[in-house]
Amino acid sequence: MHSRIIAATLALSLVACGSRDKSADTPAVTPTPPAPQPTIVAARILPGALKRLPWLFGAFRGIGADGTTQAPFYERYSLADDSTLIVESFTDSTLTGKIDTTRYEARRDSLSNPGAARYLATAISSDSVTFGPWVGVKNGFTWRKGDAAGWTAVIIPARAGVPRRTYRMVRLK
Repeated sequence: MHSRIIAATLALSLVACGSRDKSADTPAVTPTPPAPQPTIVAARILPGALKRLPWLFGAFRGIGADGTTQAPFYERYSLADDSTLIVESFTDSTLTGKIDTTRYEARRDSLSNPGAARYLATAISSDSVTFGPWVGVKNGFTWRKGDAAGWTAVIIPARAGVPRRTYRMVRLK
């Protein structure tokens, strides 16, 4: 019986040594990491910075500044307080059929909007504000001071080869 145990142990050892891990011959497949998101740096927003943009506040009709025949759109820009900008979109110039409201909040020295689609202010001066795409959006934009009649909005696509769109924001009387 002792010889049977030795023979069985020897047989098991040979089978174990003879079987190889075939996965060692196959190179490991490493998943491709997702493409890195462009890094954007927040502009430092000083207290009261939004109050230094009086040209931005009021009701406006947006029209394509590049001669396009796009239908006009209507928006109102106002301050809820010294750190919150409210942008309301409307169906027409009566400003009664509200479509949407976006809040841009100055918090912890930066300016952004809460929600699933988010922008982050990357530059701010008394003459312009630039927002970069932060979360769930594919473009940035700049609001640029104009004359007494209005200002300019420029949509900046994040993808190369897509043209910028420029809109003239004309103050409603």
